Amino acid sequence: MLGIQPSNTASPQASSPGSPSIPASSGHRQGPSSRALSEGGLDPEESKREHHEKLRKHHSFRLSFKRKDRRETHRDSISSAVPAKFIRATSVRPQTLNPRWNEKFRLDHDDESSVFDAVSKLNEVRGVKGLGRFFKQIAQSARSGSQDDFLGCVNIPLVDIPSTGLDCWYMLEARTTRSNIQGRIRLKLWLSTREDRGTSEEDNWSDIRQQERLYSIFIKYEMTKCSGPWSGELPYVALSILHQHAIQGDITELQSATIRWLAFSKVPSLDPKILVKILATLENLWSHETLSREEMSRNALHNESVLEVLCLGMLSTMKAYWKCCPFNKEISIIPLRCLGMLSTMKAYWKCCPFNKEIRGEIIAALKKGTLELYEETHKTIAGLRGDPDLRIKGLVKLTTSVIVDLQTGYDYYNGVFESTNGVPYFCAVYKQFEKMMVNDLGQEITALCHQLRSAEMGSDNPSVSAGPEIGTSIFELYLSIQEFVNMSSHLADAKSMNVRAYYKWFEPAIDKWLDLAKLRAYNRVKTAMELTRVCSGEKIVKHSTSSIDVNACFYQMKEFWKQLCWPDIIGAYNLIMKLLDVICGASTYYAQLVQQKLKDTGYYESTGPYKTTDEMCVAMNDLEFVRRHLTLLPEELNLESILDSIELKENS
Repeated sequence: MLGIQPSNTASPQASSPGSPSIPASSGHRQGPSSRALSEGGLDPEESKREHHEKLRKHHSFRLSFKRKDRRETHRDSISSAVPAKFIRATSVRPQTLNPRWNEKFRLDHDDESSVFDAVSKLNEVRGVKGLGRFFKQIAQSARSGSQDDFLGCVNIPLVDIPSTGLDCWYMLEARTTRSNIQGRIRLKLWLSTREDRGTSEEDNWSDIRQQERLYSIFIKYEMTKCSGPWSGELPYVALSILHQHAIQGDITELQSATIRWLAFSKVPSLDPKILVKILATLENLWSHETLSREEMSRNALHNESVLEVLCLGMLSTMKAYWKCCPFNKEISIIPLRCLGMLSTMKAYWKCCPFNKEIRGEIIAALKKGTLELYEETHKTIAGLRGDPDLRIKGLVKLTTSVIVDLQTGYDYYNGVFESTNGVPYFCAVYKQFEKMMVNDLGQEITALCHQLRSAEMGSDNPSVSAGPEIGTSIFELYLSIQEFVNMSSHLADAKSMNVRAYYKWFEPAIDKWLDLAKLRAYNRVKTAMELTRVCSGEKIVKHSTSSIDVNACFYQMKEFWKQLCWPDIIGAYNLIMKLLDVICGASTYYAQLVQQKLKDTGYYESTGPYKTTDEMCVAMNDLEFVRRHLTLLPEELNLESILDSIELKENS
């Protein structure tokens, strides 16, 4: 048990050198929880006696019961006696030499005259009855020898206690010279100007509100005065005012840290580094102190708004910086670190036990920011519904913007979100984009594909259709959405996403694409024959430029198929058969044109013996050059694997 009492300060001679008249603390392991001296036997009429008569009786009473020490000739023990109602005692911690109390006491310090009057009343005992009561109180408050386990005492001068308080270890002192006391005690001491007036000592809600208001005023003034970024440091004068107000209002360190958090977190465009420091201080103090229910309720309501401001403000800041620089670690990691620290704080979960996890709040903010970004980009193409070609180009622009945003997030921000808060940034943003694209683009692309005008193609003289540009833009849109779908490979559940069926949106247009490819292939072959000339560099094998142009056209069609990468195996087989038909048809058309050219030169009209001419050699070499490239088509188009997959699927 720890007994705490204020020393008598009525006379400076009452204290021995080295033990000034200040509050004293004595350490005990075991004893009664509290002691009290009754004022029974005191006569109120005696208070009108003369002052010297009081002093005479006081000294005679002191001499009757004073304790003597062999090494000291004089010891004023009664002058240090204090009524038991001023003594505070902790609970008992038995059978330990390392007791831990963690209990709080308030000791009032009045002026010297009131303390002297309280002590002098001990001498006003009249009659045997009153004296008997006094001795009875002493006997009841004393401890027996078997129970007394005095550990030592410590004297702390009031002048040594600063306004900020003390929290340190003190060496225990012996009560007498024969006592061999060793040990230390840790005490936390602070000064207070408030008085208990029938209310709880923690009831300083009005002072807390005033302190918060003062912080807001000083912060607003400093930010108005500061031209550049504010460091968050208040001037010395403001700190002095806040400190004095906190002392007068009995505002604890935890309450001060909470007030700073409430005040600073309301400031817009504040450097997140400042909030990180305040949160670290608040978390360190939380394990030592607690807040009242009203304070925690207010803090909880405030934290909800702060979360929204931090999350959405962080995302808007990041989006703004994305436009001017790909990645700014300082801008992104500090707000995230602030949110991560808040999510692990005991204070947050104590004040907000029913709130969602901050990780969920961040994901919700990411989804909201992603939706806003998508809608902002979507507005730029909303007015282009009249022209299908412009509409398709707008969708290509929208999809490209989404891909750029996703790639930037994956390269720069996904790791930062993961390391600070365990939030899968790319996964959250991608799934939100995927949901909106499936809902908005699926039906619209299908409708646009149905609007494509079919190409009119004759078997002998094919003509260009009215709108071939639409097919090209649709193919660009297909490739952009395909790239978006391929980015889902970074996700664990990519196969279950609805967007992977994107190829079904383009099924109405795939036949038109192949018709357009056939149309352009025939036109390329015809143009190549019109512009053909014999290659002058070849002396042994003679050929013309038309065969090179035709093979280049077929190469582009093969690349078209590779980029198409049709996911459906059955559909891929049907499409590749149609593509082969287009290539073979264009090859046949080229052979017909070569033969027609020989016929036009009069090669077939000669009735003489067979002879080899340069025109005939060039024609044969051109056809052979094209034929050799055609033999590589099954391998280059991966036709064998498609047939094997179809057979395996049918057997299963």
